[in-house]
Amino acid sequence: MKKILVVDDAVEIAELLSLILVDEGYDVMTLCSARNIKNQLDDYKPDLLLLDVRIYDVDGSDVARELKADPKYRDIKIILISAMFDERTMKDKSSKVCDGYIEKPFSIKRVVNTVSKLMTE
Repeated sequence: MKKILVVDDAVEIAELLSLILVDEGYDVMTLCSARNIKNQLDDYKPDLLLLDVRIYDVDGSDVARELKADPKYRDIKIILISAMFDERTMKDKSSKVCDGYIEKPFSIKRVVNTVSKLMTE
C-alpha cells in the first residue's frame, strides 16, 4: 500500500485530505507541524508528501526545497498545497522543488487526480 504524509497546520484540512486519500486506498499519516519532518519521513517512509505552503512554524516551500536537495529524500514526491500560489511557488514548481500543487479551496476530484497521477509515475 502506498503511503502519504499530509502536513497542514489546519487540522480540519489534514483530516479531510486523510479521509479522501484513505478512501482511495492509501495509507495516510497526518502532521500539524513540519518541525520534525525528517524524523517522521525516516519513521513512516512515505511515497508522497502533501505539504501546506503556509505552515505556522515553517515555510512549506523551503521545506520542499530542502528535501529535494537531500539525496535521502529527493525521491519522495511532493505536492504543495496553498490558498495563494505566488510567483515564487510557481517557480518552485517549474524548478522541481515540488512535483505538483493543489490550490485551496480544492475539490475531491482535484486531490485524487493529482495524487493518482504522481503515484503512477
